[in-house]
Amino acid sequence: MLLARVRGELRRSWAEVEIVTIGLRERGVLDGHEIEHRVRCAQGIRSATLN
Repeated sequence: MLLARVRGELRRSWAEVEIVTIGLRERGVLDGHEIEHRVRCAQGIRSATLN
C-alpha cells in the first residue's frame, strides 16, 4: 500500500523535480555536470520505485 502511494506521488511530482532542477541551473547554483548527476540519481530512484 505504501509503495503504491509513493509511486503515485512520484509520478505526480516528477515534472516539479525537473522544473526545480532547471531553476537551480539557471541561477548558477549547480553547473551542468552536477545537474546531470542529480538527474541520473533521481531517475534511478524513480525507476527503482516505479518498477
